[in-house]
Amino acid sequence: MITHRVVVGTDGSEHARHALRWAAKEAELRLARLSVVLVWTPPGAMSSLGPITAPIDLSEWEQAAKEALEADLADAVATTGIADPDLETEVVRGQPAAVLLDRAAGADLLVVGSRGWGGFKGLLLGSVSQQCATHSDVPVAVVRFQSALPDTRNVVVGVDGSEGSAAALRFAILEAARRSAHLVVANGWWVDSPRSAKDALPFVTIDRHEFRARSVELMEHMVDDASRALGRQVVDVEFAALEESPAHALVRLTDNAGLLVVGSRGRGGLAGLLLGSVSLRCLQQAYCAVVVVPPPEASR
Repeated sequence: MITHRVVVGTDGSEHARHALRWAAKEAELRLARLSVVLVWTPPGAMSSLGPITAPIDLSEWEQAAKEALEADLADAVATTGIADPDLETEVVRGQPAAVLLDRAAGADLLVVGSRGWGGFKGLLLGSVSQQCATHSDVPVAVVRFQSALPDTRNVVVGVDGSEGSAAALRFAILEAARRSAHLVVANGWWVDSPRSAKDALPFVTIDRHEFRARSVELMEHMVDDASRALGRQVVDVEFAALEESPAHALVRLTDNAGLLVVGSRGRGGLAGLLLGSVSLRCLQQAYCAVVVVPPPEASR
């Protein structure tokens, strides 16, 4: 009996269709039910005096939404080749982000496209994806149009020693195992230049080799903790200690990755992953799909 669930929002746009294809393959990897939700908002007319409240026949809009959902599903099945997917579908009138967050409660993963075209005043995924990643209690995958479907390429995860990045690491380990993929654990750090001559002395004695060693030690410790928590040993793992902006480091590592995993926020360990801002930049610039994992307290 399938108890796991992947929720995906669609709106008839090519970006949303690609997110649905990605979600279908992800659900197949997880042996999970795929819940496909199309949210539409009634059309509204405005005048200089405010909204026009004349009655509108919404039946045609709702029917068009249902037809768009059927077309999106047919495309996903034909494109991905998934066999007999365990599906549930829903067409909902409402505000996209609010509906998706509600339907994703208790799910394993919520999937959205990086942006949409607003079909039926529907999933404006440029803003909806950011709202979902910011407010969701479950992990959110934001799928860019050029993102490959789930495959065996690297899974990259950013860590900084915080509980938020520890949750992201546990998610990434399980995801790499599902995909039989190589796991790259990354910690970005840098040393600021002195602001003035009187501030220069401390920087003269900085040992960058020590910083790198501390970075690797942090990552090794976090992987050991995650392995114990998950009850599995991580074998195929690489540590990337990078002296550069954390966001830039993570984006660069996605050039040969199938998935990037980040926490929704961090604590900036070693002047490192400030995941409030880093996660947003990764969503905007990464070359692959990005999963934002909420902090542990969000799921309680």
